[in-house]
Amino acid sequence: MKKYGLLLLWLYALPVVAADFAGELKKIQQNPAQYATELSQTAEAQRDAEQWLKLGVAYLQLKNKDAALNALNHAIEAGLNPALQLQAWQQKALVYGMLFRDNNNALQSLQQAELLLAQVPAIEKPQLQASLYENFAQAYNQLGNLNQASRYAELSVNIAVAHQLAYAELKARLIAGRLALQQNNFALTQRQLSRALILAQQLDEQTSLASIHMRLGMAYRKLAQLPLSLQHLQAAETLYQQSVHQNLLVNARINLAETYLQLGEIDKTAQTLRLAMQDAQQLDDSHLIALVHYGQAQLAMKQNDYALAKQRLTKAMQLFSQLGHDTLYQELLLALAEIAVAQQDWQAATKALPAEAELQQAADFLKLRYWELKASLHAGQQQWQQAFYASQQLVALRFAQTAIQQKYTLDLLTDDLNQQQLKQQLQQALARLQQQNLWLAGLGSLVLLLLLAAAWRHFFRPNTDTSPELPALPQATSWTEFARKVHKEAQKTDQLQLQALQLAGPQQFKFQFGEQILRDAMLQLVEELPVAAMAAYTVHTDALWLAWRCPPEQLAALQQQLQAAVTLIRRQLPTQPKIYSCVTALTPLLGKQWPVQELAGIRELVWLSWAQATEQQNTADHYQVEVQCLQPNPCSWQTEDVRADLINALRLDLLRISCNQQLLEKPQL
Repeated sequence: MKKYGLLLLWLYALPVVAADFAGELKKIQQNPAQYATELSQTAEAQRDAEQWLKLGVAYLQLKNKDAALNALNHAIEAGLNPALQLQAWQQKALVYGMLFRDNNNALQSLQQAELLLAQVPAIEKPQLQASLYENFAQAYNQLGNLNQASRYAELSVNIAVAHQLAYAELKARLIAGRLALQQNNFALTQRQLSRALILAQQLDEQTSLASIHMRLGMAYRKLAQLPLSLQHLQAAETLYQQSVHQNLLVNARINLAETYLQLGEIDKTAQTLRLAMQDAQQLDDSHLIALVHYGQAQLAMKQNDYALAKQRLTKAMQLFSQLGHDTLYQELLLALAEIAVAQQDWQAATKALPAEAELQQAADFLKLRYWELKASLHAGQQQWQQAFYASQQLVALRFAQTAIQQKYTLDLLTDDLNQQQLKQQLQQALARLQQQNLWLAGLGSLVLLLLLAAAWRHFFRPNTDTSPELPALPQATSWTEFARKVHKEAQKTDQLQLQALQLAGPQQFKFQFGEQILRDAMLQLVEELPVAAMAAYTVHTDALWLAWRCPPEQLAALQQQLQAAVTLIRRQLPTQPKIYSCVTALTPLLGKQWPVQELAGIRELVWLSWAQATEQQNTADHYQVEVQCLQPNPCSWQTEDVRADLINALRLDLLRISCNQQLLEKPQL
C-alpha cells in the first residue's frame, strides 16, 4: 500500500518490432479471445513460429499463464528471426513477471533477449532496444534494485528521444517518473510525467493518462497536498474503470484508500479497500491481495486495533514471502516493529527490525523508517546514546535527500533556462537574417554559425554578474518586538494574516532530540518562504509565528507554498512529527485600531483551535487550521478568561474553525 510497494505492477505495453508485426500484436491485445480461438484451431504440428508467438501473446492477455508460457517456448524453439525471437523472450518475461510473479525468471528472460540485440537489423534496433530497457527498468524495480532500474529507464528515454519514438518515450518516461517518485525526487518526477502527459494526449493513450494521474496523486500525497492527491487518484480510478486491465484499477483503489486514510475518512478507506479486495480475489492475484491486506493493516493501526493489524500484516507477509518480494517483506517487518513500538513491546520491536545491512540497497524511505524506529526504540528503553546515534543517522539521511532534491531542481531549472534562452536567440538571429534578405547562402550560414558560437560562449563562460541583494528577513527576537512590528504594520494595511506553526508534543521532542534541531528546522522553514509577503516572524512558546501582508485571494497560493516547504522540513526531522498550523485574518478579530497587548489574546485562539482540531480529527497526520471571523471584535482579548469568551463566540457563530478544509463542530456546553 505504501510508497513504491504500490507501484510494482508490470505494464501491458507490447514492444514494437517491425511495423506490420507490431500492428498484429496490437490487434491481439485488443481482442485476445478471438485470436486465441482462431489460432488454436490450427493443429499444433502445423503451427509455425509466428503463430506460436501470437498465441502466446493472446494467452498472456487472457492471463492463462501456463498456456502462454507453453506457446512462447514453442515459438522460441521453432526458430524466429532475431527481432521476433527477442520479442518472444520479452513476452516470456512479462508472463513470468505479471502472471507467475516470478521476478528472477522474468529478469533472466530479459537477459536472453538482450543477447539478441547484436543480431537485430539496424533499422529495427532502436525500437526494440528502448522497449527492452524499459522492461529491464520494470524488472529491477520489482526486485528493489532502484539504481539499476533508474539506469535502464534513463537509457530507454535517451534512445526513444534520439530516434523520435513517441510510444517508446511515453512508456520510458512513465517508469522513469515512477522511480523518481519512489526516491522522493519530485522535480525529476514532474519533469518526466509532464512530458509523458503530452505524449499520452497526443497518442490518445487512456491507460497511460490514468497511470500519470495515479502517480501525480501519489506525489501530492507525499507532499501532504491531500485534496490534489484525491483529485488525481479519483481521475485515475475513473479511467481505469474503462480499461480491461482490472489489476491497474485495484492498484489505483489501494492508493485512493491511503489518501482517504490520511484525510481521516475512515469509512471511505474501508469501503475502497473492500472493493479492491473483491477485485483482487476475483483476479486471483496474490500480489494485489497482499497489498490490500497491508492497506487493511494500516487502517487497523490508525484505529489502534493492533491485534487486527498484526493479523493482516501476517497474511500479507506470507504472500510476499511466497512471491519472493523481499523489499515488500522488509516494509512489512518495519510495520510490525512500528506496532510493537506503539505498544512499548521493546523485545518484539527489536525482533521485527531487520539488520541494518539488509537495507543497504533499499529505497530511501525504508531507510528513513528504519532509523526513525530505531531512535524511538532506544529512546523508549532510555538507551540515550543509541537513540542519539540513530537520530543522527536519520537527520543525515534526510539532509542528504534534501540536498539531492535541490540539486536536481537546480539542474532542471538551469537546463530549461538555457534551452529557452538559446531558442530565443536563434529565433531572433533567423528573424534578422530574413529581414536583411541575404542572397548569399554561404554568408548566411557563416552568420548563423557565428551567432551559435556566441550563444555557446554566453552560456558557458563564467558568470561574473553579482546577484541583487535580497531583502532581509523581518525577524523579531521576542514576542514583544513581534507584536510591535505587527501593530505598526496594521496601521498601514488591513490585509494582515497571522499564522502559527508548531510540532505536536514539542517538549517530548526536545527531551529526545534536543532544542537546537527544532530551532534549526524553524529557521530553515522561514528561509524557504517569500520574504516580500512577510511582515514579521518570531519563535515563541515553541511555535513559529508569522505575519503576512496578504489579501485573502492570494492566501491559498501562499499556503500551498508553505505546506510544501513544511512537508520537506518535516521529512528531515526524527520521527516525522505531526505539525499544527493555524492562520487567520487579523483585522476582523481586532478591528482597525487595537492596543499592542491584544495580540497576545490571539495566542489563546490558536491553542483552542488546535485543541478542537485534535479532538475532532484525532487520526489526522497534520492539522491545517483556519479561523474565520463572522463578526468584528467577537470577544474581549484582554480579559482574564479569554478562552471562555472564545468558546462563547464559537457557540454563537461569531467565529468558525475549519481543519483540513472541514468545518469543526461547535464546542459542547
